[in-house]
Amino acid sequence: MQRVMNNALDEFRGVEVYMDDIVMHAKGERVHDELLEKVISKFKTLRLIVSPKKVQYKLEEIKLLGVSINGQDMEPNEIKKQEALEYKKTENVKELRRFLGLTGWFRDCRVVGIIHDHFVIFFLIYILSLN
Repeated sequence: MQRVMNNALDEFRGVEVYMDDIVMHAKGERVHDELLEKVISKFKTLRLIVSPKKVQYKLEEIKLLGVSINGQDMEPNEIKKQEALEYKKTENVKELRRFLGLTGWFRDCRVVGIIHDHFVIFFLIYILSLN
């Protein structure tokens, strides 16, 4: 289904597909409405059905994949922050890499007060784990 949706919506700038979620973003309400009309038209052409109950329209902020996203920032939800803060001390390279995987996406978020200079820390730990 992911591939079908990606292929169907690939031509539209400002439309992102995450599994069965479609996120649209645009600068300005008029541009957003025009994009929405084009996407709906494409769905009709391809005979794809959207459940009206699942549609959320013109949101200022969304929560997707454990992250809150608005027009300016991405911020991990509290559960993800707590999980990183309470992660047990790693005892081997496999556990260290698991932790790096858990925290790796923080580099794309504003995580004030949790992980500063994530890339530098990540890179140094990764180099150390190679030995």
